[in-house]
Amino acid sequence: MPYCTSCGTQIALDANYCTSCGRPRRQAQAELRVDAESERQAEFLETLRTMEAKAFCAYCIHRHHDNICGAAEGPKYKQTIRHLDQCGAFANSPARQNYIRGVYLDENAATIVAPREIAGEFREAVRKGLPSDDELKARFYIAKWLWRWTKSLDVDLRAHAEMAETREGLAEMEAALTLDRTGGFGFFEKPENRVWLRDLDIWYATYGGLVSIEKGKDGKVSDEAAVEYWEQKLPLCEYLSSSPLLSTLKEAGYSYSRLGRKSQAIACFSSLLKAASVDPVDKNGFEAELRENAKACLEYLHKGSS
Repeated sequence: MPYCTSCGTQIALDANYCTSCGRPRRQAQAELRVDAESERQAEFLETLRTMEAKAFCAYCIHRHHDNICGAAEGPKYKQTIRHLDQCGAFANSPARQNYIRGVYLDENAATIVAPREIAGEFREAVRKGLPSDDELKARFYIAKWLWRWTKSLDVDLRAHAEMAETREGLAEMEAALTLDRTGGFGFFEKPENRVWLRDLDIWYATYGGLVSIEKGKDGKVSDEAAVEYWEQKLPLCEYLSSSPLLSTLKEAGYSYSRLGRKSQAIACFSSLLKAASVDPVDKNGFEAELRENAKACLEYLHKGSS
């Protein structure tokens, strides 16, 4: 049974109040949960401090891409090492310390550590300097956690779009895409990473819509302004085997169609239909609806061309 946080008396499971001091059960339980989460957070941080005090290869500046040892004086030079390996050639990397702390919090303490705090660990790691593959992941995590935090806020769409954290997340995800393309890492080809590009896609579609309203005249939106924005963004994912920007392709297709640019509209809707799934589960049928709309639009455009 739970205990009252005011007087310490046990509260019966079927009771709404503490029979000793009259405190509401819900309030007592809420405080207990807060205390429990604080204890869990302290335990996680202590575990991290214990790990960081040990000279593991995970924290070594000589650990290169694909976990290859770059320490010429080390016993495993140019060989694959494990994160918990150790040797006398260890040299601490402050950036890796922040990066691994962030990864650990991402995997183990996401429910008890503030999202912006997790993003801050990765931001600090990037600032201190990381190999390009780890920098890619760090920037990806920054965007992931900043967007997770902004989604938790009760604000309207425009306020959400104008938040510094939303725009920072956008810039970080774009930087991650660029690093993935130039480094040939294949990070966003993996389904578990590709799915996070849905948020980027939604924001591109949203920002394009907002631009069309801002640049519109006489109560009409500006499709020209919207496609100008999207033409800057869609190429960022062209290096992937298929575009993950399904909503953006749909909206661009609509705008091209209204502008009478049928070939571009057809290209957008065709790319959408050919694209691999972004969210294979598609629990709410969002992706399926996008594809149905694209199919219908293609049929309409082809009829108009015949």
